Amino acid sequence: MQPIKKELYNFISHNLYELTWHRDYPMHHGIAIWGLLEGLRESGIPFAINKETKSVTFHPTYAIGENLFSFEKEMTFEEILRGWDRHPLGLPRAIYDSITNLVEHTGKGLEIGDPLREEWHALRLTEPSRIRRVVETHWVPWFDKYQEHILVPTSGKMPELGKPKLFFKVLDEIPLDPIRLISMARLDKPSSGPCADNMVGYCLSDFDEYYCPSESTILDYFWGYYLYALAEEKGYNLGQGSREENLEYLLRAGWDALPPTSTIDWAGKKGKAA
Repeated sequence: MQPIKKELYNFISHNLYELTWHRDYPMHHGIAIWGLLEGLRESGIPFAINKETKSVTFHPTYAIGENLFSFEKEMTFEEILRGWDRHPLGLPRAIYDSITNLVEHTGKGLEIGDPLREEWHALRLTEPSRIRRVVETHWVPWFDKYQEHILVPTSGKMPELGKPKLFFKVLDEIPLDPIRLISMARLDKPSSGPCADNMVGYCLSDFDEYYCPSESTILDYFWGYYLYALAEEKGYNLGQGSREENLEYLLRAGWDALPPTSTIDWAGKKGKAA
């Protein structure tokens, strides 16, 4: 893959991961669970998987003051994916809920007024975020490998994990070749150019060393077209506007133009982000 094309590919991979958090979209359940367990393993939290009951028994141990607190907590895969009663299953924040649930159980035996509660409270505030950052290091590489297949469609059917197709489809069909444009922008360093939503209808011949979109604008342009194709594939409702109006909004606002999960019918049931 040529360098600029690889940069665009990496840009899409990174943005898709960020999209799951910003719009609270569900991830492939297998990837979500696997990343969580690998992150917990790396964080030193033992666990045992029961494939028959589709559950995990966790055995965390934390030092609070001079005392070691150990406990056992069993959670089904569905409970892990649901978090604090979120819908649909597999929202990244739901996995974070489950991490928080584990840490909160550490202090269940501490009575109000116990001097150790203050130390436990400090642990409760910091440990879930620390574990989440470790878990994320195990999620991110899968977005680079599978891209759009990590995101669950509104039908709720788990995507088949395979080679990304949408990136190459958009790259082939987009009116203005972003690779050519980026090459021009880097070579000529133009002094002015259009915004991403104003690039619709332009031809490559309209640009020269003086007038050409900036590299960041070209990325916004490509991302907007990619999001339009992603919304069509996953079933995200972009509203009642025409194709041109919806596309212009995506080019201008990026993922903020996509509906949040709470407004989407996920397999016949409204999303519940919190």
